[in-house]
Amino acid sequence: MSVAPGASLARGSIHTWGDGKSWVLFVGCRSATHWTYTKRRLAFCCITQYGDGEGCLHLQQLPTAEQAEVIRDVLGIRKRVELGPDELERRRALIKRLALAQGSANETGAASMPLREQAAVLDANPSHELCRQPEVPQ
Repeated sequence: MSVAPGASLARGSIHTWGDGKSWVLFVGCRSATHWTYTKRRLAFCCITQYGDGEGCLHLQQLPTAEQAEVIRDVLGIRKRVELGPDELERRRALIKRLALAQGSANETGAASMPLREQAAVLDANPSHELCRQPEVPQ
């Protein structure tokens, strides 16, 4: 699994156990029933803390592909997309083109305005009628 150590996720978190070879999963469920079914799905882990709708489970070895899929689903981890060399090159070229286009747009846009003029624009009182507060009838 390619998850950052100590990653907090939507439905739990995963951390190293401390030995660098095993992990602890914190799982928070929406109900006690959901927690029961989640424990069944994670039967390959050892339960270390048992709560009503949440708990901690110890994963003692690298998960198999099937186990990793269950962990990703339970914790809400999106699987990392693996791109081929042709797709990587295409995306790099696209990013380079977009960066060059943005750079040429900034030369004529507001980013080329001197800082003192930018500050004056930001500090000015809004005179546009859409920026005014509506008057409240009394």
